[in-house]
Amino acid sequence: IEREVICLYETCILEKDEDNNYKSAVLEMKNEYLLDLLKDSVTLSIDIAAGSNTKKSGITDAVSSLRYGISELDVMAEKFDDLLQERKNVHRPEVICEMGFKTIDDKIGGIMTTDLSVIAGSSGQGKTTFALCSIAYNALVINKLNVIYLTIDQPEADLQDKLIARHINLRYKLTLSPRAIGLGAYDKNPEVAPKIAGARYLLFDSDRRTSSDNVGKFVVVEAKHIFSNTIIDTVIAEEHRHHIKFDLVIIDYGSGIQHKRIERESLSKEDVVREVYSNAKQLALSEGKAVVCLEQYTREGI
Repeated sequence: IEREVICLYETCILEKDEDNNYKSAVLEMKNEYLLDLLKDSVTLSIDIAAGSNTKKSGITDAVSSLRYGISELDVMAEKFDDLLQERKNVHRPEVICEMGFKTIDDKIGGIMTTDLSVIAGSSGQGKTTFALCSIAYNALVINKLNVIYLTIDQPEADLQDKLIARHINLRYKLTLSPRAIGLGAYDKNPEVAPKIAGARYLLFDSDRRTSSDNVGKFVVVEAKHIFSNTIIDTVIAEEHRHHIKFDLVIIDYGSGIQHKRIERESLSKEDVVREVYSNAKQLALSEGKAVVCLEQYTREGI
């Protein structure tokens, strides 16, 4: 009985009409059982009236089994809401934004929920710029998604300046230096200064934006608040603080995160890195988020 009901449940989930299909299927199955029960009960009554005991025990067992089946169906129908909620809590992979390189996007589809993507390279090779100005920008501006950026050594102001430069380059075909933006080198330029102010307002001033300025929210959490054993808690706490759900989590960079010690607890560097990636993957799976982790090669290429 349980196997049959679960099969019905799975079928209705796949048809994406869980509520009506599942309940009607259970009701239909119950009606079939009731009809069989009625038939066997009538047969049993006829046999008893005729004084025949040859089929009596077999039919009695069948009736008991059918009654048990009907009671189980009642229980499963009552548990429908719990089953449906449990199934809905299982996050399914889906592409939320493009990485920004057509060759890669054509092959893997882009950045996906429940996935942990690792971008590794030597120092200064552009990992942060790629993650920020391509992946995060696509998520924020093109797909209107919320992004949280966990950084070990990148000041929030520098990250914002890079996004502003990217936005102005795409929108106005102007190439600006993020560093010069941060130093205020364009503040007196009548052509560029308003564009920088507009980009800053659009990308980061979510409290004053109108619905027509719809882009995602960008939140930066810096190193002092990030630990290998509290990554999931940190992201959830920021969601509560900002009253939003993050779609994309970027960790810059994984092996730079420290472990928050508990009493005399001591972990090796390898154990800490393993913990970072284990929790990052768990965050992707349990919360249904896309997680991108940047990683830096050592001089030995590790």
